[in-house]
Amino acid sequence: MRVTPSWWTVRSARYWLVVAAAVPVGLLAGALLTTHFARPPADLASRPSATTAAFAGTPSPHSEAASPQPANTDQATRARNAAFVRAAYADTLGAPPSQDELNGWLAALDSGASRVQVAAALLVTPQYAAALTNIAFQRLLGRNADSDAAAAWTAALKAGAPPEQLVAGVLGSNEYYGQHSNTDATWLGALFRELLGRDPTPAERAAQLAALSSGARREDIAYGLSLTDEYRRHFLDLVYQQYLGRAPTADEQRWLLDAMTAGQSSAAVRAALLGSDEYLRRHAAA
Repeated sequence: MRVTPSWWTVRSARYWLVVAAAVPVGLLAGALLTTHFARPPADLASRPSATTAAFAGTPSPHSEAASPQPANTDQATRARNAAFVRAAYADTLGAPPSQDELNGWLAALDSGASRVQVAAALLVTPQYAAALTNIAFQRLLGRNADSDAAAAWTAALKAGAPPEQLVAGVLGSNEYYGQHSNTDATWLGALFRELLGRDPTPAERAAQLAALSSGARREDIAYGLSLTDEYRRHFLDLVYQQYLGRAPTADEQRWLLDAMTAGQSSAAVRAALLGSDEYLRRHAAA
């Protein structure tokens, strides 16, 4: 059976926890991304940033990320902006921008768009959705997505389905189940190790096996684990390491967990990190 969104009812989930954070960035490079795609929306600089709006009024360890770029930037600032765009492309799309794309994003930044807005725009491109789909299939099934599954999942992600649904659909599929002995117990152990990096406790194993015996869908169990604080902490550790080269501090982790529990998406977290001054300092001379 094909692993497509028909496995999973697309829901309006609040969280967007990205599987790509658990995959080395180099894996993205082979996923796709030979086509030109991303022109900044003409009104990008005037749009309210979803990340900025969501974090507004709350002391944030990354409040620096919401600052817009001044108009008429000088050459040094433009060079830093170019370094940011190239780094953001590498970290989200696994390929460099074309010269036209780079010029378009620089113009948007020159016109007052913030780095957070640019990062957020990259995270909703069709190419990013396609990359996530292929990464999930490569990581979880050991193969590329077939054309039908790739098209269906890419469309679902573009339409607003969170990547947790993609991951849950693949983890709950007959194909993944078959790769783990076609038994609930073996599949459950693989699921916990994949999402939480550990085996289930005896109590967790018993509860989840009972749920499966009572008719719970494997996709639902996988999706539920992806919404736990334990999974979010794992996500934050991975995405901080990927973008900033370090672990989050205790204050950063606590603040972001609270924000995500309150409904903040992980896409906003990723955009805030990509748009932060700390990220810029890693990729451009001050």
